[in-house]
Amino acid sequence: MVYRGLWLCALVCCQSVFAQQAPGEVPGDPIAEVQINSQREKLSELRTEMVALEDRFNSQYNTLNKNRQFDVVCTTEARTGTLMQSRVCRPAFIDDATAAVAQGNKAGFLTADQAIFLKQAEYRKNLLAVIGKNPALAQLLKERVTLQKRYEALSKQIFKGKAVAAE
Repeated sequence: MVYRGLWLCALVCCQSVFAQQAPGEVPGDPIAEVQINSQREKLSELRTEMVALEDRFNSQYNTLNKNRQFDVVCTTEARTGTLMQSRVCRPAFIDDATAAVAQGNKAGFLTADQAIFLKQAEYRKNLLAVIGKNPALAQLLKERVTLQKRYEALSKQIFKGKAVAAE
């Protein structure tokens, strides 16, 4: 799609150059050189940009956030049963609850999932409050969403009609 647009642009430019020729000029005469630069986006570049945006957002959010349990921590880890690693970002309270249960320090009779579930509403409320008070954070989220849409569109274009394994 990007290349079609470039070729169409080049065609229109050439037609306008020929249309502007002085009477008596032959279309085969040399014309001024026109240079067209194009950049083909790559999925890997978009992913790298998304990670950088996420890191900037998380860093700013963690600085502004008053509750350390709600700080967002990103790691690279492999899911059970696979060696494929992926980036995982989650609030600190999730890892804290999982670690506490693994060490046998249950809060009452709660499982890690139950403790996490009970904190999620409070976390969302805090997240929205921090973002609401900081337009720069909201802007980073908008940029991330825009980048995600570009990534998905490019991915569809590249993998159109091809079988792709999803995580």
